Amino acid sequence: MKRPQRGGHSTKILRMTRKEWLTIMQLLLTDVTAEPFPQLLKSTILAKIGMQLSTHQQSLPPDWAKNAAGGYRPNGEPEHGKRHIHPEMAPAGL
Repeated sequence: MKRPQRGGHSTKILRMTRKEWLTIMQLLLTDVTAEPFPQLLKSTILAKIGMQLSTHQQSLPPDWAKNAAGGYRPNGEPEHGKRHIHPEMAPAGL
C-alpha cells in the first residue's frame, strides 16, 4: 500500500495561520457584499452588540483619533504617525 505524499497545496492550506484565514474571510466578505470591511463589520456585528466606539476604520477619523491611544514598537519607540495601518483589517484592525 502506498503512503500518501507529504507537501503540496493541501498541506500548505492546513498550515495557514489564524491571521491568514481571517484575511481570506475579510476578502471573501468584501468581494461578496461589495461593502468596505469597516462598514460591513459595523453594520453586521459591532452596532448589534452595542460597540458604538469601536471601528476597523483605517486611518481613524480625526474626531476618533484625538481620543485614541498611540501605538509603540517592540523596542519602546512610538509608532510613526501614532498608529500602524494594517491592510489585513479582520485579524489586526480593531
